[in-house]
Amino acid sequence: MRSVLWLGGAPCAGKSSVAQLLGERFGLDVVHVDDTFDALIAQLDPLRHPVLSGWMALSWDERWTRPPEVLLDEVVACYREHLGFVREQVLSRVGRGRRVLVEGSVILPADVAPTLGGPADAVWLVPTAEFQAHHYAQRPWVGGVLRECADPAGAFGRWMERDARFAAWLGDEVRALGLACIAVDGSRSVDEVAGVVAVRFGLAGGGETGG
Repeated sequence: MRSVLWLGGAPCAGKSSVAQLLGERFGLDVVHVDDTFDALIAQLDPLRHPVLSGWMALSWDERWTRPPEVLLDEVVACYREHLGFVREQVLSRVGRGRRVLVEGSVILPADVAPTLGGPADAVWLVPTAEFQAHHYAQRPWVGGVLRECADPAGAFGRWMERDARFAAWLGDEVRALGLACIAVDGSRSVDEVAGVVAVRFGLAGGGETGG
């Protein structure tokens, strides 16, 4: 796992786009965590994945009627269970000739910190609440989720509150471990953010950020 780069962050921070750019630019083998979810669900084990199994048993309406603080604790636990599965997938790709870059919200700082070769092996993107809510609302599948809820506006509000709390929690965790945390507020383009991340990873010199 020492040859793996980790790009974590809260949802809607631009992780997938940044990872894709870095993969193309530096010849990295990119693992998108979201792409592993269906495989995980296909072999979901209530004993190994108790929180995620409970989450999957609920309707969208049941999920988004709960308080944001409960949703935060739950999503961290779900991400931790998913991260264990992702590690198994990543190990099968290590040593194939290209360095591996893993991106996704499930990358929790304290869980990956012991596996890092150094602080430069992990970066987290943390969006502001305004940036996050704006980009969530533009995702076409979000409307389908909300249509299954009795109170779509309330459900969306609790969803965004949960993810805003997760972003704040994530930033605190990253900084407490002395790792790299980059704020995303829309003032930089995806390409510019990718440049900053490349420098943090040691893939490029400071000139890549354009100042």
